[in-house]
Amino acid sequence: MQPDKDEQRQEEVFIAALLYRLGECAFLSTGGSEADVLVQQLEPLDDDKSQSLIKRHFGMSFSQLTLGLANHWRLGELLSKSLDHPEQRTSEVRCV
Repeated sequence: MQPDKDEQRQEEVFIAALLYRLGECAFLSTGGSEADVLVQQLEPLDDDKSQSLIKRHFGMSFSQLTLGLANHWRLGELLSKSLDHPEQRTSEVRCV
């Protein structure tokens, strides 16, 4: 990943990629029966319908939840930027 970047930047890209779905993982690992019901409802849906159901259910997307956690826990600018401004992605952020 990003062989043209220095080692520190490569590590940051790798960690951001690992954390990119943190919000979804956090909910699904602690959501209990509510998470089980949501997973059952999401299984037959395509991506657009899934995103709509998630937003109706929570009032936000999993990406927005991830962004909130990343900012609150100060998980790094690269992760936050990749979630908050995807249209302004640099080459590192596009890898995430």
